[in-house]
Amino acid sequence: MIQTLCEILSPDFLLHNGVVASLLVGFACPLVGMFFVLRRAVLLGVALPQVSSAGVAMAFWLHALGIHVLGHDETERGTALVGSAVFTMLALVALALSERRGGGLIEGRTGGIYAFAAALAVLFTARNPSGESHVTNLLKGEIVAVADADLRLLAKVYVAVVLLVAVFRRQLVLVSFDRGMAETLMRRPWGWDLLLYGVFGLTISIGVMIVGPLTLFGFLVLPVLAVRPWAHGLFSLAILSSLLGGVTAWVGFTIAYRADLPVGPTDVALSFGLYVLSLAAHAAIRR
Repeated sequence: MIQTLCEILSPDFLLHNGVVASLLVGFACPLVGMFFVLRRAVLLGVALPQVSSAGVAMAFWLHALGIHVLGHDETERGTALVGSAVFTMLALVALALSERRGGGLIEGRTGGIYAFAAALAVLFTARNPSGESHVTNLLKGEIVAVADADLRLLAKVYVAVVLLVAVFRRQLVLVSFDRGMAETLMRRPWGWDLLLYGVFGLTISIGVMIVGPLTLFGFLVLPVLAVRPWAHGLFSLAILSSLLGGVTAWVGFTIAYRADLPVGPTDVALSFGLYVLSLAAHAAIRR
């Protein structure tokens, strides 16, 4: 096992890009997913990757019809990125506006968006038979086949996301954890909401395009839920969840490599197993 761990970390390893991409997602996504948990909107972590997937499917459908958003020379990744980003940001704007107006349950609105996005993803894919298999593979996420350009894009965006969360963590936590206090202490709390939604949009639109919605959701939420019973304060919650996400990505990739399994589902299954163990251990200690 140790030999395999050393092998996959080697720069000469054939799947080196996949390892680095997994670690980037593992370390960065829990820092963003922490805000879903603080806002009690875990369902949003499920819905937004699905919305992003619908955007990818729509972009390829338009491409098949001859409608090129970025011109005739656009790349497949460019097409996917535009569709993913546009749909994600539209969904965030819609949710933000509905939250400000109030009325109804946020879980209900989020669940409705998830169901609608899932239906759109299927319909757009069905209307694009020539590229159906390609879109399906793209939405599954191929971590082991990450290209150099995709890895550079993922690294730049996720490093920027981590820096934004680190620099403005107090403001983002305040608007997520105590809305009433934020409106009292801040002149424009909606501005920090806008920044937080921008962080959500960047993280999800890029992540879905490269690792797929299932893997992205797993890293956004499961590490945070696993360490939450053990965290003493928000700072420790952020550090512990990020570390757990990174370790899970590393170990999950190793298990998938040795057992010839898909990396993303292996990571998610391992994350869920650690979450269950965490809950069981915490319950046993409290008895």
